[in-house]
Amino acid sequence: MRLASGDCRVVPGSVPSGSDAKEAGCKSLSNFTGVEESIEVKCGFPRHLLPRVWSWIEPHRAKLFDDFGPQDITEFMAQWDYPAILAASWQVTIDGSVGGIVRLSECRRGVMQMQPYFPQRTFKPVVIATALEQTIQQAFAATPEARKIEWRGFEGGANLIGAIRRIGGSREALIQRGALQGGRWVPVVQMGVLREEVI
Repeated sequence: MRLASGDCRVVPGSVPSGSDAKEAGCKSLSNFTGVEESIEVKCGFPRHLLPRVWSWIEPHRAKLFDDFGPQDITEFMAQWDYPAILAASWQVTIDGSVGGIVRLSECRRGVMQMQPYFPQRTFKPVVIATALEQTIQQAFAATPEARKIEWRGFEGGANLIGAIRRIGGSREALIQRGALQGGRWVPVVQMGVLREEVI
């Protein structure tokens, strides 16, 4: 599924984190109980780690993408072959190792599109929610024009949908014929997180 593009972007190096994020007006980064893992996020994702991300995606590719999504690692890498895209993507570190990536589009009309990928081992909603909360807080703090962050995906992504709900997001739409999968129309869910929910 394609991301939106527009006229404002996250500025690399301007993203607050940790105590700096709190000083910038972000809410607590530890809103959830039951998180035993150490979770950190930082802006910028190293290109050499993208094959690892594809290794998470490949076994579930048919469920994650529509018919126009990347078919192999070459097509996947080509989607990221722009420094600005990697600079506006967040690396999630869980217990000291790479545990996820959250890609954000440029801001258009006050909205950014979010595309997160996590390996199966981190698919615990509270862990994903903590990582998304930190990422979204930093993105909003660095992008004053952004008023909302959206995610669009398939109903099978229950853990991700649950994680977005945990951080204050809500289901905004269900597009019945939203994408082609295997040549058939399938529903697409749209979730949204407003700035005032996390900042």
